[in-house]
Amino acid sequence: MLTLSKSGANVGKLYDRRDLEFDLHAIDDLEAGISRQVLAGTFPACKVPETVRLFEKERQRCKMQLLRTGQLISDLTHAMRLFRMCPHCATTTGGKQLPCSTHKLIVHKAKQAVHFAAEDNLARRMAAGQMRSEDDDSTHDGSSNQWETLYWADRRNKVWPGQSRDELEYNREQFGSLDYRGWLEMMRWSAEEISETEYSTELARLREGQQR
Repeated sequence: MLTLSKSGANVGKLYDRRDLEFDLHAIDDLEAGISRQVLAGTFPACKVPETVRLFEKERQRCKMQLLRTGQLISDLTHAMRLFRMCPHCATTTGGKQLPCSTHKLIVHKAKQAVHFAAEDNLARRMAAGQMRSEDDDSTHDGSSNQWETLYWADRRNKVWPGQSRDELEYNREQFGSLDYRGWLEMMRWSAEEISETEYSTELARLREGQQR
């Protein structure tokens, strides 16, 4: 099973749900402090509307940062899937990944984007006094559903369900359909990127959605 840690990027350093909660809590504290100053008459009441707008803008920026992490992970997963499925890309015995000329740029760009975003977020955590241990590798949940995010990325990049008639016919026969359920089957049996437990959980979620 492909894991993002094997791609050479520490996804746990990216902006995640815990970062968002930390930042929103800090914004709430600042807003509460302003409210106390307004009640005490030490903060100009005329500046309150603009200050409230600034706080809301900052909250929105934090939420967009979390969505940005989801996109970075999606792009990296897509690049590594191409690497893994390509017969010309290789991994040395020492674990070094050697993408072919066709996939070298996309793999490099995806890794670099995650690397620099992770470094920026580590600096942000340190400046904000948000300390974590090195082995505290949190799970990102920037999107409501990680598998649906990857599915739509594969469709957008024309990885799934395929482009030629032969590819479409093969995937329909092999995985049962060309929709999301067929994609899940492909991820389970061909790409081996989703575990049996995750696969079963996602199918159960789909069944619950149909029953509502």
